[in-house]
Amino acid sequence: PVDSCERCIIAGGLNIANMDAALRMRPYALDVSSGVEHSPGRKDRELVSEFIRRCKT
Repeated sequence: PVDSCERCIIAGGLNIANMDAALRMRPYALDVSSGVEHSPGRKDRELVSEFIRRCKT
């Protein structure tokens, strides 16, 4: 297990429900796409805003 990955960008399967676990690893960045969509290819403005807000705190 990795305790910290300050030079890592975590991507793949991220969403509001599991992002806290990823943030605990203290990555350089999180890469999210389909995890903030309300339908395939369509981003949900509220989910994007919430994801960003939680990354900043």
